[in-house]
Amino acid sequence: MGILDVFKKKEEEPFPQRPPPIDFGPSREMGMGGPMDMGGPAPSIGLPPPPSPPMKGKEGVTLLTEDLEEISEAIVEEKWTKFSEEWDKMIDWKEKIDDAVVELRTSLENIEKQIDTVEKAVLGKVDEYAKGMGDVRTELKAMQKVFGDVMPVFTESVKKLKEVAEEK
Repeated sequence: MGILDVFKKKEEEPFPQRPPPIDFGPSREMGMGGPMDMGGPAPSIGLPPPPSPPMKGKEGVTLLTEDLEEISEAIVEEKWTKFSEEWDKMIDWKEKIDDAVVELRTSLENIEKQIDTVEKAVLGKVDEYAKGMGDVRTELKAMQKVFGDVMPVFTESVKKLKEVAEEK
């Protein structure tokens, strides 16, 4: 039952009759000489009379209480429905965000593994290069020693050959 149904139901029920006004004696409206006194009854401005208050007594109070309970329940039900819909939307959004976070974490872990693999490969190549350079250095030192030992003998042999060639 929605809020409008409660008001429609309320329109179908007649309002209880208004009790007669209580007479408190003469008033300013009746020309008692106060600042609002205009010399007669208060002018009417064409407004309909206010709605009559609910009946006093057990039946009127029960009707009013039941109507208030129905209206309150309808309002609470409507608000609860809206809240439930928004809550469900928020739960769906949270699940999507959680799934996205899990995906991002998985991707990040895969990227970290790939970086580790590339780093190991690069370090392996650097080690190979360092070993290669060490081998080249060793060979150059060996060549230097050989040339240091062989060069004086070679130079001596070349001089002898030159002398032999000049003699002929």
